[in-house]
Amino acid sequence: MRHRILSLITITVLTVVQLGYPVAGDDQVSANDIDLNKVLLELNSPDFATRRTARKKLRKLDSNQIALLAGHAETNPAAETAIGCVRALEQHLVGDNPTLAWIAWEALETLRSSDRHLVREDATWILSSHWKIRTKLATDELQKHGASIVLPDAAEVARIVHAGRRAENPRAALDPRQQGMFIGLRPVTPTVQVFLTDSWRGDQTALSMLERIPGLQTQNAQAFAANAGIGRPRWFGGRNKNAPAPVVIFLISGHSLNREAEEWIKRAFGRRIQERGEVMLGITAQGGIAGPGCRIESVVPFGSGDAAGLMAYDVITSVANQKITSFPDLVEELRNFSASDNVDVEVRRIVNRDGRPVAGSLSIPVRLRSWKEYVEAINKAATEGPSPVPAAVQ
Repeated sequence: MRHRILSLITITVLTVVQLGYPVAGDDQVSANDIDLNKVLLELNSPDFATRRTARKKLRKLDSNQIALLAGHAETNPAAETAIGCVRALEQHLVGDNPTLAWIAWEALETLRSSDRHLVREDATWILSSHWKIRTKLATDELQKHGASIVLPDAAEVARIVHAGRRAENPRAALDPRQQGMFIGLRPVTPTVQVFLTDSWRGDQTALSMLERIPGLQTQNAQAFAANAGIGRPRWFGGRNKNAPAPVVIFLISGHSLNREAEEWIKRAFGRRIQERGEVMLGITAQGGIAGPGCRIESVVPFGSGDAAGLMAYDVITSVANQKITSFPDLVEELRNFSASDNVDVEVRRIVNRDGRPVAGSLSIPVRLRSWKEYVEAINKAATEGPSPVPAAVQ
């Protein structure tokens, strides 16, 4: 077991270097003066001050020393020392240095299968508690290679900013009686949205970061489903199929993935893959309507349709004089356009913003935005809004 852990950690150190992170920094200058074996002995000292000093020293380790902690947690006979190693890995996971955080993350992953119960349980608890930090590490790596990403927190803050702007604009604001219909009070689904476009320049190693995100988001998504009333918990175990998808990957027309990478990602993520054209309208759709068309379930903040004035419960019947009969039909029709194209969208509107019924059809001019513009608008709005309330454990 020890040899397996040490070999995995060695591979991790090499992988982190390949990903492009700096291995050394100013905060590791004193690491050369630390005798790791001596510090581990001090962790089991009967003197409290000595143990406290040892724990402080473990926060100043370099990448090679951190990689050794998992092996010591497995083999050191003293339980106090073993747990001290695991807790030191946690400190580096939540620290400011992404290189050390990556190495600590991988070390804790190996300890999940430790033969020592205390070590295994502690490592599992730490990884579960800090899923948000691990999500940021993985998504930061993907963004470095050209992926566009919207995280759940950013989407939620952007939604708040968007609602505030509407409230400040009397013409855009909803009548209080209609707010529940058009905005709704449900929380935003905690889904990570990953957009792969022609900006992607990563290799398979970078792309494999995507495999980490679903597991990281599952705990959050299941909690959301329970709190929001989306499906009841399954008493006899198994996956809750009604829970929100933890990650959705958008393959945008003209993306730079080679054929092998595209086939791999489709096999790995299956129904979580959404293939779209260059532009977005920014709606979700309902089925089962009377008559032809695509009924809008919700309008996504900062999308093309939102800027043009499309509303929930509108029924799209044509785009640029091309008949629309369903949501897939709409998706295919949008593939014919490029960013900044102006198109007329014909809709049947049930009720206006003031609550009065609307008869007949409306022709709404829409300037089509690219997915890149949408992601940039969401993330920009997120920086302008209030910081999300920090979780008790992240």
